[in-house]
Amino acid sequence: MKFRYVALLCLGLGLLMGRFISKPKPSWRPLSEISGAGKVLDSRLQTIAIAGDERISSATIDFEVEFASIGVYDDLSQLSEAETSKVSLGLKEQVLRQLIERKLLLQMIGRDKYFDKTAPELYTECTDAAANIIKSNEFIKTNPLFQTLLREKLCESSLIESYISDRLTKDLKVTPKEVSTELNKLKNNTALEPMVSLKQILVATEEEAKSVKLTLTSSNFSSVAKEKSIAPEGKNGGLLTDLRRSGLASIFDVAFSMQPGQISDIIKTPYGFHIVQLIKKGKSSGYDNIEAEDRIARDLLKEKKAEERKKWVLLALRTYDVRWATSSSF
Repeated sequence: MKFRYVALLCLGLGLLMGRFISKPKPSWRPLSEISGAGKVLDSRLQTIAIAGDERISSATIDFEVEFASIGVYDDLSQLSEAETSKVSLGLKEQVLRQLIERKLLLQMIGRDKYFDKTAPELYTECTDAAANIIKSNEFIKTNPLFQTLLREKLCESSLIESYISDRLTKDLKVTPKEVSTELNKLKNNTALEPMVSLKQILVATEEEAKSVKLTLTSSNFSSVAKEKSIAPEGKNGGLLTDLRRSGLASIFDVAFSMQPGQISDIIKTPYGFHIVQLIKKGKSSGYDNIEAEDRIARDLLKEKKAEERKKWVLLALRTYDVRWATSSSF
């Protein structure tokens, strides 16, 4: 008897897990393939799809297509009918996918009893952003429906990002080993850039430069630089190390055609008169290690967050049904 109950329990758990693991993702059908798609898109209140318990109407899709154009057109009210008709079904399909994803994620958030989605502070920034857009855009300012849809879009997106930050990715970290591995890949795959180390002497007048040049040898360059140079590095014998060509002033271009130990002719610039000695030439990956490590750590963390978001979206698609509407369905 005991084993029978265990077997039934295992069967029940298997069926429950199967709903989440084996449930297929919805296959996205192009709007152009939906029966009566033209009529559907003409009706602003017509339901296009149902994502879980949320209906998505043609009016919402139309608005989000317009919203996507705000950054392109300064004043949507000036768009002609011909220009508006250029919005393709392809763009509407993208908007529809984003809407479905957003509505499903909001329902996923509603299932988390440890996250208070009614907290006022979650909506301050998005409400202010909507108010600023409404104030500056005549087309939305004169359309109460679009004002409502704008606030809804911004605040829904803001809520999702807050949830991702607070609940999904808060504890994500990038290890030093991960950074080191990526840095080595970067160094191996990046085209090497010419680099030099050199010494320079900078003096104020041409007469002084000529006098200094007469006394210079490869062995006394550092001591003369300490005595005569007015450049900040003069106190260090004029030494400038590991200079990448892309970051160098043009006055030092001569160094790339010199040989180690060689001393240049006098170079005149607005700063005075320069004499350069090449110490060594080489090649660099073009990245400062500390700078590159910081950037790599940021990029890796961004990738990890994007992967967690992707997993969450896939879970939402397996958890809720997505149904497509036709012109005769509703």
